[in-house]
Amino acid sequence: SVIEQMKTEAKQTANKMLSIIEQLKTVDPTLPKFIQKVEARVYACLGYITLKEGTKESAKTAIEYFEKYRDICEEADYAAGVTIAENHIARAKAKYEGRSKETHEEILEKYQKLYKQLIQQFGKEHTITIKSGVNLATALRKAHCRIEAERLLTKLVAISKQAHGLEHNVTKSADLTLQQFKVRCVKIKSRNGSEFFQALRYKEDGGKCVVQG
Repeated sequence: SVIEQMKTEAKQTANKMLSIIEQLKTVDPTLPKFIQKVEARVYACLGYITLKEGTKESAKTAIEYFEKYRDICEEADYAAGVTIAENHIARAKAKYEGRSKETHEEILEKYQKLYKQLIQQFGKEHTITIKSGVNLATALRKAHCRIEAERLLTKLVAISKQAHGLEHNVTKSADLTLQQFKVRCVKIKSRNGSEFFQALRYKEDGGKCVVQG
């Protein structure tokens, strides 16, 4: 299929990049940190692709890729990358061992840890930090902490607008997520089936809340 062909091509490209980096190491074993991060991300991508194959053997291989990702991040002193890698390792190990998925609370704890690390490393205004904050807000919502999720998103949108402007894709993405989170729907069941009714909506850029019934 087309998807399988794309996966194969992606793996080939990733392995070519790793081969080039290995050649650079023969010239100078001490690579600049940005090259180390590129190498780490290549291993991360290989881990993502391999894990998607869905077999026990592919999960085992994905663990190896993610462990290399983690080790390079540790060497490059990239704490956030180490946390991300550890999260992926735990997910791949769960698939390899046939265990159930992590709970929303466990996922939330990991996103909270990562967001704090990114703030320390890059600051609140960096796009990487804002994107991580949006992911944290999504985890909060899934853990039934809707009010906290909306407050965080509201803060993130304000930070992104000030730092990057209204038209930046990170600002737009954070704002879109916030608007989606503000929707409150009620599921109405009847003999003819069921439908969703928007019971709450915001007006005047969030200044007014309108309840419909």
